[in-house]
Amino acid sequence: CNLTCVEPQHPKSTFEDCFPDMVKYVAVPNQGVVFKGKALALSALGSDAKKGYPKDCGAVEFQTKEEAIAHVIAEVSYINDEEGVEYREE
Repeated sequence: CNLTCVEPQHPKSTFEDCFPDMVKYVAVPNQGVVFKGKALALSALGSDAKKGYPKDCGAVEFQTKEEAIAHVIAEVSYINDEEGVEYREE
């Protein structure tokens, strides 16, 4: 897949579909966790790239750690700041 796959051939594809390794951070609000990288998130959630994220986990992908942390803070009522978000990178 190359950069042109985003538009002409697969209009419904996102950049992440074409380049899964480019997904930098995955926010999982129901666990209060941000994972660095899609592979780590999938592994920690007991899944793989073919199955994708479990439907009930609420995982959302972001390009920056800050966006992912902000998403968890916004979604989880008892987390008010970065200190309350667990960050895992391996």
